[in-house]
Amino acid sequence: MPDLSPRGRLIRDAIIYTPIFVLCAAVLLLMVVGVIDRAIVGMVLLAIVTFLFGYQSVQTLRDLRERPRQFEGAVARRWTKRDGFVVKSHYVAVNKAIFRIPIDAYMDVKTGDSVRIEAYPHTGLVLRCERTGRSEPEAPAPKPEAESRATPASGRMRTLRTARLSPSARDRGEGKTDGSPRPEKPS
Repeated sequence: MPDLSPRGRLIRDAIIYTPIFVLCAAVLLLMVVGVIDRAIVGMVLLAIVTFLFGYQSVQTLRDLRERPRQFEGAVARRWTKRDGFVVKSHYVAVNKAIFRIPIDAYMDVKTGDSVRIEAYPHTGLVLRCERTGRSEPEAPAPKPEAESRATPASGRMRTLRTARLSPSARDRGEGKTDGSPRPEKPS
């Protein structure tokens, strides 16, 4: 698939989602009126699908009529997500808005950094993302000496540590056989 401009992506999304939305809405309307025999479960499922395609279509059409806007603020959160098990997308949250940004910008910004994002307001389609300021890492507070000393493990942590550190019977060489099964001795 060719690399489209942001405006081209909006047009592509409008071409994909709007006809599906109109078709689903028309069939749903015919089911409600009674022209098409309806099943309640099918009608509910069609209503959900119609809502999802309608939302995407309306947001895309709204962005086609508007110009991109500038959003500035601190990155409150950043994360990645697999979309459709194939594409890994990178997201940032700035001023309670979520934007999907290119990987170059994602690798450049950290949580707390100030950024300027140029994006379409309704779909959050990003044109540009630039870091305008770096957050200062907080210096770790010095620990009191009482807390800095290691405390011995107790309870379950001691059991787990002991189990990891002590060799098993197999590691010690106990119970080695020559490959033939041994009959159990009656006691």
